[in-house]
This record gives sequence, structure tokens and C-alpha cells, in this order.
Amino acid sequence: MAYGVATILKHLTAYKQLKSPEDEAADRLRKLATQSKTVEPKIEELDEDEQASVEDEQVFEWIMSMLMRNNELMEIMGELVKTESKEVRRTAARVLLNLIERQECRGKVLQTGGARMLLKIIASLTVNPGKAGSTATSPISSSSQKKQYEGELEPTDLPMLQALAKLLITTNPLLVFGPSPDSPLLLSALKPLITLLTHPASSLLQLFEGLMSLTNMASLSSHLAALIASSPRVLEKIEECMIGVRTGEHELIRRAATELLCNLASTQAILETFEEGPTSARSRSRLHLLIALSSSDDLPTALAAAGALALLVDHSSAVAKALVNETKLSESLGRVALDIIEEGKIGVQHRLITLLACMLEEDQDRWTKRPVGLKDALEKLKGRLGEEDEVSAEVRRLVGVVLHRLDE
Repeated sequence: MAYGVATILKHLTAYKQLKSPEDEAADRLRKLATQSKTVEPKIEELDEDEQASVEDEQVFEWIMSMLMRNNELMEIMGELVKTESKEVRRTAARVLLNLIERQECRGKVLQTGGARMLLKIIASLTVNPGKAGSTATSPISSSSQKKQYEGELEPTDLPMLQALAKLLITTNPLLVFGPSPDSPLLLSALKPLITLLTHPASSLLQLFEGLMSLTNMASLSSHLAALIASSPRVLEKIEECMIGVRTGEHELIRRAATELLCNLASTQAILETFEEGPTSARSRSRLHLLIALSSSDDLPTALAAAGALALLVDHSSAVAKALVNETKLSESLGRVALDIIEEGKIGVQHRLITLLACMLEEDQDRWTKRPVGLKDALEKLKGRLGEEDEVSAEVRRLVGVVLHRLDE
């Protein structure tokens, strides 16, 4: 009976499933065939999609009345979560996802303990729930990680992780699982989000929401950022998303991945991967990627990439030396820097000038491979900037610092 109730609620709360282009084309052909056989004109009626939209809204109004009246729906959900049947709990998680996808329902779901219900379901559906926190910080091989995925979590379980991610994207995680970044509940939410990001069966939407939720989590404390950065396959997955491996030229996913890397850039685990030295092809490739994305047409991506570079240089003299002394890196950075200084947005200019100031800070480092015309471009930028706002004033000050160090 519990499974029947859960299934009915899942269907009632779900959006109408989107059809593929092939299905839509087949529907149009069927309608044309039907109309061609009709002799008498019919009274105009709502088409199938419009009728479904009306019905969806009517059901939605009923759901909202249940949520607002006396928490009847969430009380039912609480009972479903307690059942011993895994299928009932999986279906209950899907109901929660359906509710969370509706902005009007999300707040009520949070107020009535929906986030904790999700954590309880997630913990109960893993093979080794007692080890849930340990794998977030301990490295494991890719083969054992694949077995972990296959044994602990099926692709059909991913919607419950997605529901958790949606909550932590749209609401401050401290308000959901706080009050502090070291809250046990907040820490227990970390592994499911990492799994959503790195699971081989995650859809593009699940991947995107995993990135966004982890970006929010990493912004809360250096400890949480360190846990995320040191987790297996996280950096590898971030790189894949930035390059477009398996995700294609998906602008939002690339932006989210770059923003997550920016929030992790000052952690020891990330710094070590960029400090492998100028002889490391992997390290050079990562730096080239960030330099290229700093000139992206998508402003948030450019801001995040330039910010990540500035943080890496600020925290690692090895990265600064590589950018100054490694020929291809230096030339690539010089070309991008010149373009941004001449035509870039103020936010990207701020991050880039900060990067140059940090890069040239040590006396022994001389950027001999800097592009021709860089000093003139910096002088012109300094002349264009006023003191009307804090950012412009700070960029103007940093330009002066960079010019001074280039003259030394």
C-alpha cells in the first residue's frame, strides 16, 4: 500500500514529460492524418499540451493546499521515508525532487524537514552507510571507485541526490544544515553531492547541479573546500567539464565547473596539481586552459578563470615562476593579458592585474617574454580609470604596482 501511495504522489507531483523531437513529429503526423479524414469542422478545443498544462495547474493547486493547510503531504512523506522497502524510499525521494523543482513548494518542503528526509533516504540506500563520510577524504583507485558506484548507488537513485543539490543551490546551505560550516549534517551532505558530480551515469542537468551545489558548499569554509578538492575524481571531472569532454560546448556547465575550481584554487590538493612544475605536461595543460578561459566571451566564466589564476599565483610561487619562465605559458598569458587590458570588462581586468602583480612580486622573476605594447596598454588603462568606485580605484592602484615592477 505504501508503494502505491508513493507512486500516485510521484505521478501527481511530476511535470508533464517532455517529448523528443521525433515523438513530436510523429504526433503532428497523426494529427494531420486525423484532420484529413474529418469532413465536418469541429468546435475548437484545447490541444493535448494545453489541456495537460491546465490539468497540471489544477493538481498543483491541490498540492499547494495540502502543503499549506496542515502539512498533510509532508506528514505522509515522513511515513514513507520510514518504511523498510527501498523502492518506496526511492519513490518518496522522487516525490521530494518533484516538489523541490517547484519554487512555490520549496520553502514549505524545507520548513517541514524535507532536507533531512533526503539525507535519511540517501543514507539508507547505500551499502555501507557507516563509511559515508570516510570516502570524501580518502583517495581510492578509479577501479575501486567504479565498484563503489555500482555497489552503492544505481542510476535510478541519482534523482534523490539531485533533489539535495537543488536545495543547496537555491538556499544557503547553512540555513538548511547549519548553523556552522562544521555541522555534522552539512558534512554528511558533502559525499552525496560529490557522487552526483562524479557518477558516470549523471545527466547533464545532474552534473550541472552537482557543480553548482559544491560551489556553494566550498564557499562556506576552507575546510569544506579542502574536503571537496581532495575527493576522488573531483578535479578530473571539473577539467572534463571545462574542456567539454562528454558535455560538449555547454556554456553553463563550463561556467559552473570554472567557478567551482576558482573556489577550490587555494586548497592544498589543487595547488599540488598545479605545482608539478613546468616539465609536467598535465600542469601546463591546466594553466593553458585557465588562461584561455580568462578571455571567454561568457563573463562569469572569464571572471572565474582569471580569479582561479590569481589565487594560484598568490598561494604558489611555483605557479608564478612557471607563468613567468615557461615560454609557451608566458606567451599565451601575454596575449590574453593584452586583450583584456585593452578591451576587457573591469572585473576581469581587476583579477588579471592582481595576477600580474602577484606574478612579478619576487625580485628574481623577470617577465622577459611579456608582449610588446603591454606597458603602453597599462598606461592607457590607468589613464581611463577614475576614482569613482572602489573597484576602479583598486585596479588603478594595481596597475601602478605592475608598471613599477616591470620597470625594475
